[in-house]
Amino acid sequence: MLSADGNRADLRFAVERGQYVSMGDTFYQGNFKTRKRTLRHALDLEQGEPFSLSRLYAAQKDLRDMGVFESVKFKTLGLKEGDERVTLIVDVEETAPYYLQGSTGYTSDRGLYAATRAGDRNLLGLAVNSWLGGEVSQIGHKFEAHLSQKRTLNTRLSTAYNYSYEKKEEFNQDFGTRVSGASLLLGCPFDELKLKSGLEVRYERREAYPVEYSARQVAANYSSRKLVVTTPSLSYDSRDSFVRPRKGWLASVSLDASRGIQSDYDDFNKYSCKLRYYTSPLAWLTLAFAGDYGHIDPLGSARQITADQLLYSGGTMSVRGYAENLLRHDAADSPVGGLQSAVVSLEARCALSPHWELSLFGDSGTVREALPESPGRECWRSSAGLGLRYVTPIGPMGLMYGYKLNPAEGDGRGRLHFSLGYTF
Repeated sequence: MLSADGNRADLRFAVERGQYVSMGDTFYQGNFKTRKRTLRHALDLEQGEPFSLSRLYAAQKDLRDMGVFESVKFKTLGLKEGDERVTLIVDVEETAPYYLQGSTGYTSDRGLYAATRAGDRNLLGLAVNSWLGGEVSQIGHKFEAHLSQKRTLNTRLSTAYNYSYEKKEEFNQDFGTRVSGASLLLGCPFDELKLKSGLEVRYERREAYPVEYSARQVAANYSSRKLVVTTPSLSYDSRDSFVRPRKGWLASVSLDASRGIQSDYDDFNKYSCKLRYYTSPLAWLTLAFAGDYGHIDPLGSARQITADQLLYSGGTMSVRGYAENLLRHDAADSPVGGLQSAVVSLEARCALSPHWELSLFGDSGTVREALPESPGRECWRSSAGLGLRYVTPIGPMGLMYGYKLNPAEGDGRGRLHFSLGYTF
């Protein structure tokens, strides 16, 4: 109704109460392995409660997010007919639960390797992913046992339990490590904000030992330690693709609060920050930026950190003009680790065809606050280079050459790297 001067209008709404509709029986079909109880808990729709389409759509999404179904379809009987009770039929198609995976290849940071994993995506029909995996490479071997569930106790909280054992002698390092332990990871996604929070509690038994060609010895009291690490984390991911991102952001921050059980050599807080940005100004061109920063704050009485806990840089995943871990080194060409490290990278990825890609990159990084004190300079080292990648449905394979722009005296001029997947 308009006012006399025509500048104002009054609106009146007439609401007529419709028929009360409630949830009736729910029937399931297609769940040959998944237990009915698992489906019922995920649905969270009780017989006799008011019928709600919005809750029905949310329940359908929750079932799909469990990771054990190829498809989830709902059928409502009685809704169009105007019945007082609606019967729900849940029709699911299960993903093949058992799988066996294997891979072999070569990368610059671990050499020749072979890996395998066998698992069950739907253990005991409870929507629990379980697997056993192992890897053997030129730098060592690793075994893992894993259990995880995407929706725990009918909440958005995910849980993961992991046990692992690893023996590793990284390239160019004069020590090796044996690490065994168990961890519990709790994760909570906020899909509408593209955020994910996490909290991990990890128990480790670590042992550092000198390798045969070691120029220095690992102190005896460093050799075997027990520690507990608590890691809260937060990440933001707006990338358009996990395999081949062309636009969006990826950012994460985390804190490793490490406490030794028998000594204070592992008493420290380690802060990590990672940033990735992708943009595609042209259909054939993607510009990618990466920045990584790490800092360790020692808390022990001696303010010392063992060599296997320090931060190192150089290699395929950081400054590509340098060999693995050798961005900073001493006079004997042994890697020097520090309490701080930073790396920034810029890469232009040019699509030559749907499967081939040429990249031009520049990297710069530094390792600072070396322990023990090193005569090496705390300066930024940089490299630039070219790369050629072949893009497969599961990710790219690449060959890259990085040329040192400001090498230290005695350093070579560059380094060739082979990688699986993008470096960032």
